[in-house]
Amino acid sequence: MKFNSTVVYTFVLLFLMIGAGVASAVSGFSMGREALKGITQPDSRPNKGKANRTGVVAKEDLQLLKEDDIVKSMKERIDSSAKNGAKAPEKPEKSEKEKTSEKPKAEKNAKVELPVTAESEGVAMEVLSRRQEGDSTLFEVAMKNSSDRPVSFRYNFMNITDNKGQIVNAEAIGLPEALPAKSEKFSGSVKIATGSLEKVENVTLQLSDYPEQKIQLRLTDIPAH
Repeated sequence: MKFNSTVVYTFVLLFLMIGAGVASAVSGFSMGREALKGITQPDSRPNKGKANRTGVVAKEDLQLLKEDDIVKSMKERIDSSAKNGAKAPEKPEKSEKEKTSEKPKAEKNAKVELPVTAESEGVAMEVLSRRQEGDSTLFEVAMKNSSDRPVSFRYNFMNITDNKGQIVNAEAIGLPEALPAKSEKFSGSVKIATGSLEKVENVTLQLSDYPEQKIQLRLTDIPAH
């Protein structure tokens, strides 16, 4: 029987390639196994025990808190916080400048008492007291001229306003229309209807001489009650 040399060579080459492939696979598997030796997949189970130094596994189960225990603990913390409540921040002390600036305001808001006096060009006018007469309020007034010239007034030009700036009707009674030079004190009154002062805290009285109007008498914050 005659063998074809080409066929023989082909089979020999095929067997050599198969053998080389198997050898390579075995070698690669061995090398990979050696490289991965000692490496294991991490255990994701939360309730699995941990090994201690001696290699003994200690079992540590996952513990779940009860809802009642959680609520009770929170109430205890809230009660404790309420008892030990945080202190309110203390207000910083006011500086001396602020204290000084507050004094004039307090003095300004203080109730003004009679008498109330005003003076201009040597002529003085003073509201001495206040009294009720029927349905009217009478303010007792005194006037004096210390200057060296006589002064005349027209009391129908007298202007009285309340603390809201509204005009209040008034009538002068017994006040002289002329004050001689170096005069003594003259007395009279200013009459205002009590109903006009019902919701009024104080009034302002303004009076000028006539006709020069050089003298400007202004009595402010006259208490209405």
